[in-house]
Amino acid sequence: MVDRIFIGHVTGEPHGFAADNTVETPSIAALRMAMAQADGWLVRYVECATPTELTRNVGFRFTDGDRGSMRVEEILLHLLTHGSNHRGMAARVLAVNGLDRPRDTFTRFLHQSDPVRRHGGAQS
Repeated sequence: MVDRIFIGHVTGEPHGFAADNTVETPSIAALRMAMAQADGWLVRYVECATPTELTRNVGFRFTDGDRGSMRVEEILLHLLTHGSNHRGMAARVLAVNGLDRPRDTFTRFLHQSDPVRRHGGAQS
């Protein structure tokens, strides 16, 4: 939801949420679809964003009614760290319960999306 809220702030379109959590928990299928849509939008946006766009200031209202403003690049960083925080909490719950944690680190993403990186480069 936070991704969708801040995407609304960046686009200037109403996000339609009165809070940063739902009253009812959506199904896994609904969550997966919403996450894929938000992720897709963010990837397409970042691929095309200019330096001027990234430094654009966005004024908005938080779901609690307070006013705020952030540059687009700050919003993107917020979404990245917010999502990482949740993934970390989920990984901790899995570990505490003796379950394997997903291998979803940033380094894994880089090497899967650009396999040439697996073959070396500068050594330190």
